[in-house]
Amino acid sequence: MRSCISLADKIRCWSYRFAVFGMKFWSGWQRLPDQMDEEMRREHRSTAVSAVTNLLQKHKYFYRVEVLLQPFDKSCVQDGKFQFGGQEIRCNVLERIDRSQVENGYIYAFHAPDINVDEGESLLAKYYLEVFQIACMDVCRQQIQDYLERKHSALQKQYCSPSFGPGYYGMDIDAVPKLISFLEADTVGVKWQEDKLYPIMSLVGVYLISKGELLAKCKDCAGCLGQAGGCQYCMNR
Repeated sequence: MRSCISLADKIRCWSYRFAVFGMKFWSGWQRLPDQMDEEMRREHRSTAVSAVTNLLQKHKYFYRVEVLLQPFDKSCVQDGKFQFGGQEIRCNVLERIDRSQVENGYIYAFHAPDINVDEGESLLAKYYLEVFQIACMDVCRQQIQDYLERKHSALQKQYCSPSFGPGYYGMDIDAVPKLISFLEADTVGVKWQEDKLYPIMSLVGVYLISKGELLAKCKDCAGCLGQAGGCQYCMNR
């Protein structure tokens, strides 16, 4: 392992079963009347709830997700990039944060419940099973952030950033295999295989622990795909 990277740890995100319904599904239904008529809305709602509820009752282990967390030293966080030994990963938002606030960081990997969407009885049911997987990943990322913030605030208040990752905050999508190379991701069922992550619903990324909020002024950077010139020509700067 690289000198700035420590031993990895595994955690489990246990109880997002009900959080997924509360945070993702039900909030989404509030916007549906503007997109479809009431009859179609009822059909979609019924199909989504039925498909996911039946799945959870049949496969109760699906709401347990193992997450690999690989700590690294704050020296890895540099101007506009992460530097892990001889491996450089561009991340434009690092040009804009106060790096003196950074205490350390974590590379993470996990995958959503590996669901066979063909278990859905209809095309609509299959669609909502995929939506469920995406919702699981979103909820799990938030739980990891909350967990790390609690872990590092035992003695004094610390902050955990939102997830950095390929395709977000100015990190190029090509960073995926680089990040995976620092992890024994297969221990949580994630692999880099045939130039893609497997299972398909897998995530790899970075969290930063800091003495203050790092991204308060960088909210517009969340969807940034990155560019070679960095942030100097960005309209949001």
